[in-house]
Amino acid sequence: MNQGLYRLSLFKFSSRNSFIQNLKPCVLEFDPQVEEAQDFKYIIITLKETLLDQIPSEPVHLVRGSPKCKYHMNILEDFIAKELRGDKVQYDARCTHGGGRVRVNTPSIQVYGFSQAFGRANHRVAAEIIKKVYPQFEVSYEQNMAQ
Repeated sequence: MNQGLYRLSLFKFSSRNSFIQNLKPCVLEFDPQVEEAQDFKYIIITLKETLLDQIPSEPVHLVRGSPKCKYHMNILEDFIAKELRGDKVQYDARCTHGGGRVRVNTPSIQVYGFSQAFGRANHRVAAEIIKKVYPQFEVSYEQNMAQ
């Protein structure tokens, strides 16, 4: 059986949004054992299903950040390639809410800055999402802090 067809039929007959609901709301790639501050880029991704034969889904906002990505656009590209497995037909993933930087200095996470490609994110929204996934950290944000 063709893997592409199997994957499409798997999502088509599963409950609506089950794949999206199973995605982690926030993934920040950092080492919690490192004592010095870790500073890297992040974006807020807006994701929704785009299948024509289904009721349009409500968009979901996800936070992704990685020190491995030189540019904010690379974070979005990695998300599409790794988490959506390149599936641009069923899902629309965009960085409509901007990006910035994350500084992890255990036990705190600070959200600040801006993305030249996507603009300044609403860091309050990003901080709220981060707090849900990393409750052991003190999460703060600076909406006007320069990069």
